[in-house]
Amino acid sequence: MKEEISASKRTLTDALAGAAAGMFSRTVFAPIDRVKLLIQLRGSIIPKSSSSSVSDGGQQHQQHYNKSPMQIFRGIIQKEGLLSLWRGNTPTIIIEGGATALNFVFLNWFKLASLNVLTSLEVRYPSLRQDNGGDRTRRLLQSFVSGGLAGATTISFLYPLGFMRTRLATDVGTKGERLYPAGMRDV
Repeated sequence: MKEEISASKRTLTDALAGAAAGMFSRTVFAPIDRVKLLIQLRGSIIPKSSSSSVSDGGQQHQQHYNKSPMQIFRGIIQKEGLLSLWRGNTPTIIIEGGATALNFVFLNWFKLASLNVLTSLEVRYPSLRQDNGGDRTRRLLQSFVSGGLAGATTISFLYPLGFMRTRLATDVGTKGERLYPAGMRDV
């Protein structure tokens, strides 16, 4: 009983440490991620309102983002301020921490759920029986299926946050000209 509590405590500690490390690394690299998103989506970014976007089809705005990554990086700092490099980071760290926690929860849940399925498959596939040396195959199959289902379930829960993150990270301009000036509340 004490070993089970210790194992559960260790799993929780590992999950929290992994989530914290992921959130820290995402925060450190958020400026690079924002520049990357602006480059990837530069043809899709349309400013909320600017006289240039109406008169010239947004050509001046697009020229700002059709530059090298370093020029875009400097332009963001000059036009939007230093903290704007972390725009969209809050949903990113929620995703990172949530993904770690949900993966641990769902992986264990799917492993327990798959035991019944694997037991019923033993009748049809004798190689899965433990007494036939199928223990390794059974564990591998259980881990593979559980991991895939856990990952898919986690992504299904966190997809809206990923969408929000992309919207916020590609929201360019100063406070008055941005599409989502209040951040996550506006998306």
